[in-house]
Amino acid sequence: MLYLYGDSILDNAPYVALGDAVVDQLHHLIGANVVLCARDGAVVRDTMVQIARQQPLHGDVAVLSVGGNDLLNIADRYVMVPAPDMNTIIDAVRRLHIEYQRIVARLVASCQHVVLCTVYIPPDLALIFAPISDMTLVHDVVRHHNQLVADAALQFNAQLLDLTNVCTEPDDFVHIIEPSARGGAKIVNALLQFPFVKRSE
Repeated sequence: MLYLYGDSILDNAPYVALGDAVVDQLHHLIGANVVLCARDGAVVRDTMVQIARQQPLHGDVAVLSVGGNDLLNIADRYVMVPAPDMNTIIDAVRRLHIEYQRIVARLVASCQHVVLCTVYIPPDLALIFAPISDMTLVHDVVRHHNQLVADAALQFNAQLLDLTNVCTEPDDFVHIIEPSARGGAKIVNALLQFPFVKRSE
């Protein structure tokens, strides 16, 4: 079984046509053995509840894509501050990752294959922060989060899926930050590059 945990990166059905969601494309390519636990709007603290409800077993694959909504909340809290203290912002991201690491540890203890996804930066993300011309803060927050995700993958012997190199073009997104059918297809194709994610015969 392949379990999808996290937020709308994996639960994008509300934003695409019927049958075009990430989970639908996975069902089409690898069969019925896909369990969607991710929920649109979820934040890091929600993911442990998702795992408690549907926990993978040893031979399963767990894909975790979460943190984007938390980062938007952190960035939104500070972008209007004239001179935000980067140390305070980085501390907020690090506190977030205390819980993130607990989640990864739980998944690694349960199943053989765990894939951790970084957070992408949509080309039109600046539209969400329309009054802000300088996106440096937002990029720094995402970059720091993604480095901590990469560190967690190394620490827990998990696989890393860098979505910053997967969804890169405006057509990969709808509603600015959600994966479109095309973006979802790219995510699915990237998952299929892992040898333990097998196409149906």
